[in-house]
Amino acid sequence: MTKTYTVAGLATDKQGKTTVRYANNLDKRLKVLMRDGFTNLNFMFTETPKTKFELCVEMSNLIQFQNDRDIIRKEAYRTQKMLLAEQRKQTLYTGTAEQLLDIIK
Repeated sequence: MTKTYTVAGLATDKQGKTTVRYANNLDKRLKVLMRDGFTNLNFMFTETPKTKFELCVEMSNLIQFQNDRDIIRKEAYRTQKMLLAEQRKQTLYTGTAEQLLDIIK
């Protein structure tokens, strides 16, 4: 089952690297990030829980995230790639032992 979140946004660490962050509780997430020295905190909230990919798509369409579109698009690509890999693992294969070995080669 794919995890869903209601909060997504960007945060910059002490080394200056900006990454996408996810949570279900904005208050707790912001407290942890501020405690750990993150800056440039920019988050959005959704009423409906969404996957990481869906949140990235929504963020990339918002004006407040326009300057960081490339970071968000890379994250969307990464999360979609991980989701597809997870789905492939969950696929049930049936057949002879030889057929299954040929599939995984």
